Amino acid sequence: MTGPIMQKSPPPTSRSATPADAHVLAPTAATAPSDADSDAAHDTPPTGDDPASVAPYRGLRPYAAADSALFFGRRRLTARLADRVRAGARHLLLTGACGSGKTSLVQAGLVPLLSSLGVRPFAVAHPSLDPFSQLAGQGVSHAAEDLAGALRAAAAGQRALLILDHAEELATAPHSLARSNLLPQLSRVIEGQGTDAEVALLVLARSDEQAALLSAAPALLPLFEQPSVYVP
Repeated sequence: MTGPIMQKSPPPTSRSATPADAHVLAPTAATAPSDADSDAAHDTPPTGDDPASVAPYRGLRPYAAADSALFFGRRRLTARLADRVRAGARHLLLTGACGSGKTSLVQAGLVPLLSSLGVRPFAVAHPSLDPFSQLAGQGVSHAAEDLAGALRAAAAGQRALLILDHAEELATAPHSLARSNLLPQLSRVIEGQGTDAEVALLVLARSDEQAALLSAAPALLPLFEQPSVYVP
């Protein structure tokens, strides 16, 4: 004999929040998502003159001089470079692993300090990409004929600092006429530094490419014979 058939109760129907429930369902100020926490807010970089309103991280892009207010964590290395420049060093070598932040250290750390030292910087970001055109864009004319003289003229009474970034490209990049002309011009700059205190050279190179660089550009040997600055 079978028992009575039990009927299932219908599922409870949803109901709208009553005023008594509102304090449970409404997000509080501490838990409500703000515009700053939304995904859409992160899709657009913050803008404004206040450094605190600008995203401080550049991803794979190096920091530039305009980012100096956002650049931190390299105070000692920046001070070491600035002290060497202040002391009148003619040539400096900055080395470190690929991606260690050499470019950011120089551009966002050192370069903003140079004007107070009476030094005007000129940068070759990539020696494999027509270095003389890069210098011409910074007001250095006829550098392919006389690099040291062109730097002195462009510095207009200040001390000139030539920043040669990614110097390992002198060894690893394909041969080019502009690059091949850069090597003897750098050699003349270094040779003339014994009597020319108006032009200094700062070379940035990957630490694992130093041997190849020196083999391709033996004129840079004096830089390797001086104490270098290493970026860990």
